[in-house]
Amino acid sequence: IAAALVGAGQAVTRVRFLHYRTLVPELYGSALMVARRLVREQPALVAGLVRAVNRGVADVIADPDAAIAAVRRRDPALVVAAERDRLARTLAGEMGHADGPRLGLGAIDDARFAAGMTLLCAAKSLRVPAVSDVVSDAFPVPAGERITRLSTG
Repeated sequence: IAAALVGAGQAVTRVRFLHYRTLVPELYGSALMVARRLVREQPALVAGLVRAVNRGVADVIADPDAAIAAVRRRDPALVVAAERDRLARTLAGEMGHADGPRLGLGAIDDARFAAGMTLLCAAKSLRVPAVSDVVSDAFPVPAGERITRLSTG
């Protein structure tokens, strides 16, 4: 919504946002998901995918203007200011939980994840699975490559 407002030349202050990190800090945002069959049959491919995504995020953080320019080459109609705003909000809001500096991007806190699953499952009257049934730590990003800072500035 904010990026659309920026793209239309409107002030982002015209709307109020409900931030998940404030209202339900137990919930995680984006995740990298693969089929169990792929994990079982091609673990090297999955490990490479994890490393590639991590490297891509690191490159975006290191040079956000180059990242936006790369996307713009695919979509010339893209509004650069709107994409800059969207990227900054994504990094700060959706990916910027306080666990980030401690754990690094891609790692989870089992207790927080379990609490989030409990909330979601309660809302849908579902059985709460074990964290290990949902998340795998079989393909960790090496500690030295783990992203712990999301600032683009």
